[in-house]
This record gives sequence, C-alpha cells and structure tokens, in this order.
Amino acid sequence: MKFVHAADLHIDSPLRGLTRYEGAPVERARRATREAFERIVGLCLEEQAHFLVLAGDVFHDEKPRWLREVERRYPARLGTSEGATADVG
Repeated sequence: MKFVHAADLHIDSPLRGLTRYEGAPVERARRATREAFERIVGLCLEEQAHFLVLAGDVFHDEKPRWLREVERRYPARLGTSEGATADVG
C-alpha cells in the first residue's frame, strides 16, 4: 500500500513578517503553500497513492474557496478522519 504524508502546510498563511524586508518576494511566498499542496495532490495521483495523510495545521484559517478549483482539477475521492468520504471533482 502506498501513501503520501505531509504536515503543517499552513495554506494561505499571510506571512506578515515578509513585508518588513525590502525586495522580499511576498506574493510568491504566499502562493507557495497553495502550489505545494497542488503538487502534493498531483504526486498522489501520479504515483497512484492509496491515500494522503495531511497532519497538523493544513490551512492557516478555514478551508479556502480556491480549494474548490484544486478539487475540480484532480477528480478523486477524499476520506476524512471521521471515516466519511466526499467526492471531489
């Protein structure tokens, strides 16, 4: 059985401290967590992982709207820790 594990993604973290540094790639850094999550999902599908374990703080706040686009892009079935499943796509 193959699985992928990721933790403490903090998707959509505002990274407030970066604005203090002149020339810091603030917007690029803010997008990085979303892009990393999309790559994780893509990896799972490419490698035909049986499941994905996301531990710790996945989102910085509540589940964001942009995740719906990722769900549409990667049709699959997601399971929750409560054992329920939700169709994605």
